[in-house]
Amino acid sequence: MDTRIFFLALIVCLLTACECKDVDAFGLRPTILVPITSSPAQSNFTVGDTLWWEADFSNQVAVRDVNQRMDLRNFDFFPSFSFQSIEGTEVSSDSTIRVVPISGDIMFAFSTGTLIYEIVPEKDDNSCSFKFGTVLLKQGVYVAGVSTLELLYDFYEHPALYACGNRRREVFVTNYINSSSNRSDYESLYERLGTSDLLANTSYERYAAVGGISFTVTE
Repeated sequence: MDTRIFFLALIVCLLTACECKDVDAFGLRPTILVPITSSPAQSNFTVGDTLWWEADFSNQVAVRDVNQRMDLRNFDFFPSFSFQSIEGTEVSSDSTIRVVPISGDIMFAFSTGTLIYEIVPEKDDNSCSFKFGTVLLKQGVYVAGVSTLELLYDFYEHPALYACGNRRREVFVTNYINSSSNRSDYESLYERLGTSDLLANTSYERYAAVGGISFTVTE
């Protein structure tokens, strides 16, 4: 056998032997759970009130159905804030809400019937945080929440996105767990606006996964 072929075969065998056979405890399709809060926790506001959104969490993040935390130091969560009228009322970044950043940054991204803002959290060696207010400027019935577009992770590199060696996770999902999200407020929207296309296509689980809240703003 040609010596070069022998050594090439040997290298391939060694590399194959070094590949891990099992994924880690988080699996190929983990869902991380990021805690957020929105306050005050109420369903009725008056024009001029401010609704605050905040997160301050460790970089050791909980994972759904796993009794172990994932190390997400120096990780980009790519959070975005969305604000939408349930009644179909037009929303705009000028006349519907005014955003007040306190820590981290938040920037208007675009609107397609829903206002979308990019959140840039503050990060240090141990934690990640952001805080901003939304001043409510227009009466209506609204739903708001924080989410991460899963596709963004397809173009992102971080050790947490690998399940074993060079085997990349199939899906990486971020859920935002808001203590103010509750099923009763969600179900009351169905009673009032059950024919809404928005509600027809949104389960409570999906609503809660973005830390969703719904509320009314009156004059």
